[in-house]
Amino acid sequence: MKINIVAIIIILTLAVPGIAQNTFTATTESSIVVAGTSTLHDWEANAEKLTAKGTINTSASDIEGVTSFTLSVPVESLESGKGGMNKNMYKALESDDHPNITFKLNNVKSISGNKIIVTGNLSIAGTTKPVELNANYSLSGGTVKLSGSKEIDMRTFNIDPPTAMFGTIKTGELINIKYNLVLK
Repeated sequence: MKINIVAIIIILTLAVPGIAQNTFTATTESSIVVAGTSTLHDWEANAEKLTAKGTINTSASDIEGVTSFTLSVPVESLESGKGGMNKNMYKALESDDHPNITFKLNNVKSISGNKIIVTGNLSIAGTTKPVELNANYSLSGGTVKLSGSKEIDMRTFNIDPPTAMFGTIKTGELINIKYNLVLK
């Protein structure tokens, strides 16, 4: 009986060669850009700060699984280059009461080729909703790169799209969150 258990352990060990479980954190090369429209012009806001941390199972060139992953962006690190727009954005996102936008992984739906699909909880302005994210990935020299985008309707998160000039300039309800994460 003891021989069978030892044989099973050896077989299971050999069946998963070269898979490592490592903790990865975002580097300063990472970026998140929020893009939208308004009745005046299209706009973008860059996240000047973000933190991300995940436990990712990797082989030589593939992601085999993700055990955990969290991302946080301080609302007031979003920078559009226009002070008035920043002020309206921070107010709409209720930065005083909810200083961070966060994502927490729930599940990995699939990993195929260089694509990964995950589900998780996205929290914006005090409202948390489940979302599905699709990302392309590459793995090289101990670095994982993830890139993709997600379109969000602000109303889903109970956010009134910001307005300016007594309501004559209106922000579109849809925003696109573009992310390029470099994790080491």
